[in-house]
Amino acid sequence: MTLAGTKTSERVRRSRKNQSQEFTFDETTIPKVSQEKFLTRDQNKNQLIQMLCRYFTTTGIKVEQAFEDADTLIVNTAIKEASSHDSVEIVGEDIDLLVLLAGLAPDKNNIFFRKPAKGNTPEKLYSPHSFKHKSVLEHILFIHAFSGSVSDEEGERFYHDILILRMEQKYQGRWDPPMMEDYSWFLIRKRNTEYKKTSFFCERKSTKEVMIDGRIEAFGWSINVNALDEVYIGSPVLVGGYAIASGNFLSDDKNDNNFAVSTTYGDHGEGEVFIFNSNFKEVYKISNDEVGSMYGATLCTLRLEGKRASLMVGAPTYTTSHHEYDHGAVFLYVPNYSKNATEAMILKRKIKGTSSGGYFGFSIANIGDIDGDGKDDVAIGAPYENDGKGAVYIYSGHGLLTDNPYLKRMDNPKYRSFGFCITPLTESNADTETSGLAISAPFDNTVIIFKVIPLITTKLYVQIPNLQERKNRSYFEFTACVNITYPRTKKTIDSEIIFKTEIIHPYAKLSNNDTDGSISHRIELENRPPTYCKTYEVLTPDNGDYGIMIKYNITIAIVKHNITIAIKKSKSEVEVKSDATKVELSDMSVRYLEGEIWAANCNTTYGLCFPKLTVEPSTTLSDPYEVGSYDSERYSMLITNSGETAYNLCVIVTLHGTHILSYPPSCTRTDTEDQVICKPDTALPYDYSWKLFITIDTSFVTNILDKIEIETDLYNNCNNKTDKQTITESYELIYNVTGINIQSLANPNKDINITIVDVVSGKLLEHLYMIRNSGPMDYLNASFEVILERREYLNWTLDQFGFFERENKKNLEELKTLVRNESVRRQSQRHVNREQNEQTE
Repeated sequence: MTLAGTKTSERVRRSRKNQSQEFTFDETTIPKVSQEKFLTRDQNKNQLIQMLCRYFTTTGIKVEQAFEDADTLIVNTAIKEASSHDSVEIVGEDIDLLVLLAGLAPDKNNIFFRKPAKGNTPEKLYSPHSFKHKSVLEHILFIHAFSGSVSDEEGERFYHDILILRMEQKYQGRWDPPMMEDYSWFLIRKRNTEYKKTSFFCERKSTKEVMIDGRIEAFGWSINVNALDEVYIGSPVLVGGYAIASGNFLSDDKNDNNFAVSTTYGDHGEGEVFIFNSNFKEVYKISNDEVGSMYGATLCTLRLEGKRASLMVGAPTYTTSHHEYDHGAVFLYVPNYSKNATEAMILKRKIKGTSSGGYFGFSIANIGDIDGDGKDDVAIGAPYENDGKGAVYIYSGHGLLTDNPYLKRMDNPKYRSFGFCITPLTESNADTETSGLAISAPFDNTVIIFKVIPLITTKLYVQIPNLQERKNRSYFEFTACVNITYPRTKKTIDSEIIFKTEIIHPYAKLSNNDTDGSISHRIELENRPPTYCKTYEVLTPDNGDYGIMIKYNITIAIVKHNITIAIKKSKSEVEVKSDATKVELSDMSVRYLEGEIWAANCNTTYGLCFPKLTVEPSTTLSDPYEVGSYDSERYSMLITNSGETAYNLCVIVTLHGTHILSYPPSCTRTDTEDQVICKPDTALPYDYSWKLFITIDTSFVTNILDKIEIETDLYNNCNNKTDKQTITESYELIYNVTGINIQSLANPNKDINITIVDVVSGKLLEHLYMIRNSGPMDYLNASFEVILERREYLNWTLDQFGFFERENKKNLEELKTLVRNESVRRQSQRHVNREQNEQTE
């Protein structure tokens, strides 16, 4: 089986991460996606290539299509054409073209590489003879394999400064790289200052194109030196040796070393870590499921728990998102101490990167125990995070085991690839204490040295006496302490701790406190005190509500001294160096402690008081109560406590049917006029009573109510509205109506003439009434009913006409017509009769 090269594998892996949809397009189409995402689809790329090939061919340009490595095809084509042309130029921004040209055609004089101008960078022209150090050309391809591909605008400076000048300075004369051995990795043992080489693990043949069971070579050599000065070198093959680490992973004996050897691709691209014993026999294997994550690219040994070593495995191209790529991850494996365990090491934690292309876990370094907790701390690099600027994350050993976030994030925006390589520094070869951290940024030809600041660990606690048994109730004392664990460094600590204590309560206060109510003390760390304690006096006035817990806050903060170090200005002056060091707080430190103190005079249950309250109401209201007797009445309550102290009792009085006129200062009116809430000014101890009075406004009582109700709710604790006693008193209302007078008047107020027509059609008669209230109360929505006796005065007279029968009554209009006609007839008859009488006389 033959696997694709690493460049092809990387290309395939990226295409899977950023897969886009397939487009159908022509020369006029404007893509709606980014160039990078558009080209990750093979169909899109092939269609674009074919379109470009057709276009250039029609313009007379000779076209060669690359199906594998385009850079190699470009350079080989230039070499081929150089034999039949005076000069050939290769134009491109990728510095890899110049490297390949120098490696494949170092003696050609008519082939040039042109790098176009970009921004403020002018156009440049190179040839294979442009390199300062000719000896490097022989191994330029090997060096390029070590460093990988560089295609950014700083690639030229990268190769000139890093690969050529640095290599020439280190290796004077001819630089010969290590020869490939017949084994994928080997061990060099130091014995009596001589090195003996012991080879093991997977033989291979020394051929020009190295193949091992069908596997091809990968980039990079890995080197590891253990505590016994044994050097392990892994050669760049996919089968193993990509990274090496040593430690007693499987044994409690620290001298029983195991060797962890990684392959980032394994048999199917998923990455594996093999662990060998001291006899170089494979005894354990750690596998991973993520294909293409470069699992095993870095290995790091550290001590976290127990007698055995733990192992961190980096996977810089790990990701779980289909829309992003190369977040990176670090896997932490710890020893399995369980009896009858089937797995010697278990995955404790997976720390994932957060930035696409960040390569989190590209580098890992054990930086020792900088916080003194007995666990190694670690630095993890993500050199391409933040748009290629890079970052380094510091994790404490405690934080690794407890899923805590990183302790510190380090970056430097001035450089690129910051965190590419990380190395802890010590003061001397014999010193095991990490004093500094070297972090490389090779894309800017820079290594930055950081001074390691040791960490201290603090634990806060308090000592509180039993306050329920204290005799003096005006104050109490409590003690706050901090335990301090120091790092292993022997240097003088040039820092101090600000120890701040604060009491939070409406009444209780610290004695002699500052303006903000707190008290602060400074703890000097120069002499490394293991414990610091301070006793505080808390004032508790008698009128305080101690049914409310007294809260305390204790905080600590590090303060660094500003010590000036003399600088050597002349030969006569002696340079002064300070051996002091500053410290920071570790992530295990307890920096903030808060709690509550129960200072109430209640002994039954901590945090609770159980008063026993009774209320005796009395009032000047009578039952029944005659409305209008008085404009106001009085209601009083006597509250007695026969239990534990009542710190927060309250009474809510609610009137139904009238309003509260006045109340004492200990009461407050609520949103309505008929309710008040009353609280005593001080706590109510055992066998004490509290009396209060409320004035009831009875002048507003009206006729719409039948009674007045007084509802009294008594609470042992006003914050607990479910624990209450309710007393309801009802008073029936009666009304005195003797003050209501009625006068009436008829209109018209004399005899009325009625015609026969009025009898039928009706005639308007009015009765006027005046009602006056001169009594002691108001009547709301009052109504009065007037009853007139119904009598039939006119029906008899109407019947005397005799021109219709009752049982044959006609409708009203016909009746009116008949009445009018009859009236006219009779008037005419009377007129005739009068004339006849006059004639007779």
